[in-house]
Amino acid sequence: MTNRSKAASPAQLTLLTKENCPLCDRAKELLGRLESGYRIDVRIVWLETPEGQELAELHQTPFPPALIIDGELHGFGRPSENKLRRDFQRMGVARRSIWERFRRSQSSGGR
Repeated sequence: MTNRSKAASPAQLTLLTKENCPLCDRAKELLGRLESGYRIDVRIVWLETPEGQELAELHQTPFPPALIIDGELHGFGRPSENKLRRDFQRMGVARRSIWERFRRSQSSGGR
């Protein structure tokens, strides 16, 4: 796991996903919630694409969803919000300030 400085740019999260995957849908919802409170950039990559196939092979993920944080495999299968929050803290992923959260909620229509 990578340690980040508090002033660092947002952590880069890549979610490897596929169609008709309930665990993948759960992972997307979870990351959407966490994105509002943490300085993370989430990118979705479909397993069916050449990039998705390359990532799955590189990280030896047996099935989606797979979560890659700053280029390192974090895990695959059913995601745990509590584990991600603990790992974000351990990795030094900065929390968004109240002002950042307010601006994000305003730009997304109050969601």
